[in-house]
Amino acid sequence: MDGNNTTELITYCYRPDNIVGGGVWQSKPFYSYSLPVLLWQMVLMVAISRSLAFPLKPLRQPRVIAEILVGISPWGEGGKPLPLGEILFPPASYRQLEAMSTLGITYYLFLIGAEFDIQVVAAMRKKVVAIATVNMAVPIVITVLVAHAMNLQPPEYVSYLVHVAFIGAAMGVTAFPVLVRLLAELKLLNDELGQLVVPPAALSELMAWVFLAGSVLLPSYDVSPDVVDLYRPSAFAPLWIMLSGIGLGLICWLVVLPIMDWTVRRTPEGEAVSDAHITIVATGVLAAGLIADVIGFPSVLGAFVFGLLMPQGALTTGLRNKLEDFVVGLLLPIYFGTSGFKANTSVITMDDEQEAAFVAALTVIMVLCFVSKLGSNLLIAHYYSVPASRGLSLGLLMNTKGSIEMIILNIGKQKRVRRRLL
Repeated sequence: MDGNNTTELITYCYRPDNIVGGGVWQSKPFYSYSLPVLLWQMVLMVAISRSLAFPLKPLRQPRVIAEILVGISPWGEGGKPLPLGEILFPPASYRQLEAMSTLGITYYLFLIGAEFDIQVVAAMRKKVVAIATVNMAVPIVITVLVAHAMNLQPPEYVSYLVHVAFIGAAMGVTAFPVLVRLLAELKLLNDELGQLVVPPAALSELMAWVFLAGSVLLPSYDVSPDVVDLYRPSAFAPLWIMLSGIGLGLICWLVVLPIMDWTVRRTPEGEAVSDAHITIVATGVLAAGLIADVIGFPSVLGAFVFGLLMPQGALTTGLRNKLEDFVVGLLLPIYFGTSGFKANTSVITMDDEQEAAFVAALTVIMVLCFVSKLGSNLLIAHYYSVPASRGLSLGLLMNTKGSIEMIILNIGKQKRVRRRLL
């Protein structure tokens, strides 16, 4: 601890012999070593999430709900392990588990981006653009108004604008992947309702990512002159982040996109893309995430943009066939399980006045956002002569929540927008 009353944690010692054990007959218990613990945690989280998904399926709940429940009790809550969690999920293993889960969500966002057809989005009618804009804008406006009316204060040193921006984005976005899978299960994807709701949901998610990228340009910390420099970012940081993002976008548009198109043209119609091309693209996902993180954007945003550049065709299909089962089936449950570890449901009943006020304000925001999205979609449906029943279905489906909201909230936690994740 130094004179400025700040604490810096440094890892001085690292024991390489604690990675792999020599077996239970000649060494310490398996949970004393990093690799056996990681493998056990992955097996346990995937197995339990799949088991919980079965009773939730008749209730029409997405699989992400089961995956989040894995991270909540009995292992621990809010980062504090319970007795059983001390053995199965020791705090020392959180870093490696978090790294593995981040890798999974990076590839998942790439696959989501690859599913977008930019040409379809660009050719959308005014009706679809209006639905997406209203469904994104109304919750953000409500979040700002409620936060101001109820004096919703961010954590210490966090900018008020960034705090409200992340909550508003999480409330406004529609879970496009969950919605598509839900409509497919109900055999409504190619129905009139599916054609009405899927394009604005896709555009709404795209708007949320643009909005999230814009919030990165806002100062993350709101500090006074007497605060230690540890919390004080450069005054020009938002400018450099914006310029770096523009430069990265130009490189992707002028260099990466033509290379992708060239790769697709070289592949004869009806033939699978070579493993070498798939390996190069899979490595490019990691590079895109790394570059985005280095210049100041979330790494998952870099992977998502890289996925948007993927041309529809054999290359995208081959990548999805190679990666989707592994990413969605194995790595994604780990991400949402670790998100459950961060959930601190005890704040709902705790006596802390500030946290109680936050829970109350968040509840009001959630209810008002749901009602307003439902009402605004009914009004839009009436304006465009869409039957009221279709408008009601549109409003309910545009309120679909899922994995994207958890990703936004996790990014907000990484930026210290909220110390506790509800």
